[in-house]
Amino acid sequence: MQTIMISLLASLSLSSAAFAACPPEPVAHSWNLESGDQRVSGDFAAKHMVGKKVHYSNPTGRENYGADGSYSYKDKGGTYVANGYRFYSDGSRCLDYGNGPRHDLYVVRDGKFWLVNTSGGRYQARISN
Repeated sequence: MQTIMISLLASLSLSSAAFAACPPEPVAHSWNLESGDQRVSGDFAAKHMVGKKVHYSNPTGRENYGADGSYSYKDKGGTYVANGYRFYSDGSRCLDYGNGPRHDLYVVRDGKFWLVNTSGGRYQARISN
C-alpha cells in the first residue's frame, strides 16, 4: 500500500510540473518579427485589453480578458477558457490552459495591432469595448 501511495504522489508531482501555470517571467522565444514591428509593453496590453474584447478576422474569433483574471476565446469551433492570463514587459502574454501554458506576442506595425504566435502565425487584431 505504501508503494502505491508513493507512486501516486510521484505521479501527481510530475503531472503538476508538466502542466505548470504561467511563469512569473516571460519565456525566451525566437518570434517571427517583421521589419517595423514594435513590441507592446505589458502595461499597454493591460490598459488596452483588460475588460475589452480583442477581435480577429482571419481566423474569425474573439478574446475576452476579464478584470478578474479570467480569459476566453470564442470562434466558430467553440469557446476555449483558460484558468488565467499574464502580460509580460516584453509584449508577450501567457494563457494558463489546463494542459499547459500558451505564449504569444503582441506587436504594433504601421498602426495595426498584431498577435504573433509561437508557430510564426501573425493575426491582425482589433480591440473594442
